[in-house]
Amino acid sequence: MSKPQRLELTWIGKDNQPMLEPRILIEDPEKSYGDKNSKNMLIYGDNLLALKALEQDFTGKIKCIYIDPPFNTGAAFEHYDDGIEHSIWLDLMYRRIKILYSLLSNDGFIIVHLDDNEASYTKVLLDEIFGRTNYLNALTISANSPFGFKHTSKSIFKTANFLFLYAKDITKSQIKILYKAREYDTAYKFILKERTADYKKWTWVLVADETANRLGFENANKAKRSLVKADFEKAVAEYAIENCERVFRTASVTGGALQKRRTTIEESKANRNRVVTHPNDDMPYFFLNGERILFYDERMRLIDGKKQPGEVLTDMWNDISWEGIANEGDVDFPKGKKPEKLIERIIDLTTSEGDWVLDSFLGSGTTAAVAHKMGRKWIGIELGEHCHTHCLPRLRKVVDGTDQGGISKTIHTPGPILFGTMFEVVNTNESAPHHRHIQ
Repeated sequence: MSKPQRLELTWIGKDNQPMLEPRILIEDPEKSYGDKNSKNMLIYGDNLLALKALEQDFTGKIKCIYIDPPFNTGAAFEHYDDGIEHSIWLDLMYRRIKILYSLLSNDGFIIVHLDDNEASYTKVLLDEIFGRTNYLNALTISANSPFGFKHTSKSIFKTANFLFLYAKDITKSQIKILYKAREYDTAYKFILKERTADYKKWTWVLVADETANRLGFENANKAKRSLVKADFEKAVAEYAIENCERVFRTASVTGGALQKRRTTIEESKANRNRVVTHPNDDMPYFFLNGERILFYDERMRLIDGKKQPGEVLTDMWNDISWEGIANEGDVDFPKGKKPEKLIERIIDLTTSEGDWVLDSFLGSGTTAAVAHKMGRKWIGIELGEHCHTHCLPRLRKVVDGTDQGGISKTIHTPGPILFGTMFEVVNTNESAPHHRHIQ
């Protein structure tokens, strides 16, 4: 019987998948750390064997899987080889992602992090395993800066990485609406003297002038002549944010809102510098000189534990800095470490406190460290010796609270398992004399 046809990516050896026998996870008590009731695991061994071993107890239980596999750039890094034949790389990924699919909960998500070397092929591979209907986004992030770069190649300098986001079942999953911080919007340049007063008695001045007065200057122009420009602009921004409920701008009204309130808008134009409102409105619309008043507090969001201007998160993530992450976790992992802020956003987007997070290419341990800080349960798998030299000491510092880098000082919902919680280091071993049941 001929094989049913379907749209798929193929390569040499794809149909010759060997049977993979279940493996055993053996606990290493000497490396386990903390609370004996913890179910977090740091697994040392081949991730294909480890994932197969996890199927017994974790099928359908993992809420978020983030993987950052070798990009297959052809380079040789200190801790791993990043250059293998293309079809072999695809085969390695295919076998692992199929098991990862089975481990995901029905409302879970997978995020695959790559650059453009294998991204297009992996997208087709993910479509095949997860189904195109479960594809959500290709998120673009800026991973490095061209500063100091000497152009020696024939291509444009590369800075983009890609995060392929898929749901296990799009009908059962729901990502969160997140916001990212943005700079002070200088269009919000007016500030009311007193917002609680009757709107007919509202008076206002420029935010810059009010800030200058607070600093002991008659107006903004005199402050600018005496202060460093950047310092004064920072002071204006801070004052506007602190008093956002009184700070406002005006904007023109269009569409249905214009048609419904045209008479009031014309009245506002005819009565310069007076605030008017539309009668019997379903929500308060205030108008000044023919335009609607927009208050700055409507733009405020709670981000990183503090109130600040925010905008809804899109598929372009260019606000996460990769500068200065070398010391995060107090481990050195050149060319491979990812910012804790990036992993925090991924986990925040896809999970809630207490959910399971898995990373089968753990690298320097960032995913496990961030998941722990955020009160998520986690499983990390790493084959390289840096499982012991990087991941293990890093996670011990997270557990005992001595890691205060990365997101530690901005995380606002640490949860009950932030400190004093154990993780177990286990090995994959097919010939071990006993099987440790994963609870």
